[in-house]
Amino acid sequence: MSTASQNSPTGSVPYYVVALAMALPAIMLGLQISGWIFFMPGAMQGHADFRQLYAAGYMVRTGHSHELFDYASQKHFQDMVVSPEQIALPFIRPAYQALVFVPFSLVPYRVAYFLFLALNIVLFGFSFSLLRSFFSNLATIWDRFPEAMYISFLPAGAALMQEQDSILLLLLLSGAWVQLNRKSLFSAGILLGSCLFKFQIAIPIAILLLCWKHWRLFLGFVLTASVLAGVSVWMTGTAQAQIYLRSIFHIGSGMRGTGNELHYPQPMHLMMNLHALLYALMHGHAQPLTISVVTIVTTATLFLWIVWAGRARVVHEQFLIAVASAVLFSYYIFVHDLVVLEIPLLIALNHTIFSLWGSPTARRLLPAVCVVLFAAPTLVVTKAYLLSLPLALFIYLLLSCEIPLGDPAHP
Repeated sequence: MSTASQNSPTGSVPYYVVALAMALPAIMLGLQISGWIFFMPGAMQGHADFRQLYAAGYMVRTGHSHELFDYASQKHFQDMVVSPEQIALPFIRPAYQALVFVPFSLVPYRVAYFLFLALNIVLFGFSFSLLRSFFSNLATIWDRFPEAMYISFLPAGAALMQEQDSILLLLLLSGAWVQLNRKSLFSAGILLGSCLFKFQIAIPIAILLLCWKHWRLFLGFVLTASVLAGVSVWMTGTAQAQIYLRSIFHIGSGMRGTGNELHYPQPMHLMMNLHALLYALMHGHAQPLTISVVTIVTTATLFLWIVWAGRARVVHEQFLIAVASAVLFSYYIFVHDLVVLEIPLLIALNHTIFSLWGSPTARRLLPAVCVVLFAAPTLVVTKAYLLSLPLALFIYLLLSCEIPLGDPAHP
């Protein structure tokens, strides 16, 4: 992008862009406020994702690590320390992540909920502070536009409501992006490896960056992953580790576990990835094995095309492409995990916002797709899998448009 376009004065921005910049975050924030009003009573009764994290921390603190992935044990402890329910909400992280929630298990559930909310808000603000200087063009439209967009993204609100650790994931990936702009690939790899509590996102990112031959980054990732895997197996033992691995398959396949394995069938229509899209298109028209084969072949084909198309881009640009691609290719995905799209969406929007007029079609289309993706998570209550369509287009445009997404010399 030229210097002139980067420093384009607010007065040169069409009025409809300014109006949209103010209206869209306001609408999305209004939806979040409504969500908080309806969600909070249930959350106080234990109907939030935080119940699984809180109970896992309690189990580790009280010497029950060797039962961490046993479904009956999880239900027992969740019923005991949170609230009685017909089914458990399983802890589906690697065991090491439960250590984060040990301190919160020292206080009652409701107190812990608000303490973790406070921590999440701090982490969310810190992640924005790491990225804020990359949003300078957005600020020329409206000085609070970057903050408004960042705060009002629905997956961020969902992560805060549910008290998920997706905010921590966002912070770690934001830190990795900054380190890549500083050309500190090994440090970025360590931060990426620390994201393995959301392995369905961290692993595709790492594999793509490995395919692009960023050896130091992948070394940092592997070293961190090895340490965390060792800690996890040490905490639970090999038998529980095997139960965890089998249970993860059930999540991504929509199947139920058996016996004391985790029962966590994820409805396909509530996923926002390629897996869910193909399942929705083919379900009822093809056998499950056929759907699986088509999904694997399609995913592999698109993955290889992304590797080829992105091979000449610099590493920090490849990282943004990899983050978006990881969501598309994820084995399973929840709405709160989409918060990681804040990074590629807002950075791409920042670098193309002045392309809305007087630029080639592809460059004009990219900011429009960013806006669509920003609003698309509202589909989660109906047909969330449709999000994969604008997401795939977003990735294609990132690869097609020669846009310098970031500054390698950034402090």
